[in-house]
Amino acid sequence: FDQTGQASTPPQSKRQQAMNRLRTVGLVQAALLLAVGWALTGCHTPDLKPLADSTAALHEAVKEGEKALVREIETLRALDPTNTAYPEALDTFHQDWTHRVAVMEAMVEYTETLAAVADAPRQRAANVQAIGQAVAQVASKLGPYGDAVNSALGIAGKLDDLVAQALAARTLKQAVEKANPIVIGVSRVLAKDFAD
Repeated sequence: FDQTGQASTPPQSKRQQAMNRLRTVGLVQAALLLAVGWALTGCHTPDLKPLADSTAALHEAVKEGEKALVREIETLRALDPTNTAYPEALDTFHQDWTHRVAVMEAMVEYTETLAAVADAPRQRAANVQAIGQAVAQVASKLGPYGDAVNSALGIAGKLDDLVAQALAARTLKQAVEKANPIVIGVSRVLAKDFAD
């Protein structure tokens, strides 16, 4: 209870705050769909900077989540220094979390590329190439997420085919059409991963 006699809610821990930010993956996914819709219809170029900013904020939340969990494990370790499970847990956690951070960094680059493309519509050839390279970067960072993304796409091996097609695209529409399933698949896998 606070000074006025009202029930007070405890402040959220850094971990809770970071996890709440991670739940915004669905919002980023929706924004990506809108961006793809823009590219496919050829309509007026939207401002994609908010999408890039949201993705960057999500990336920061992933990094904050890592710090919060490490602090919790270190606190538990300090309470029971003879327990040998904690160093192993930290190593496993760092290995697993490294993949999440790498994928999020690649997603930030992809959304920044989309925003840059929207800001420079006259540079078509460079834009098409940039989209293909950005989605290839996302795919290269998937690591253990690769199988899950392929599964989300519905056909084994489709990820590599879509990357190759995005890199070979001649128009912005083609590049984004091929990149979109990959980005949506990654978003779904990350959302499921962070929910678990």
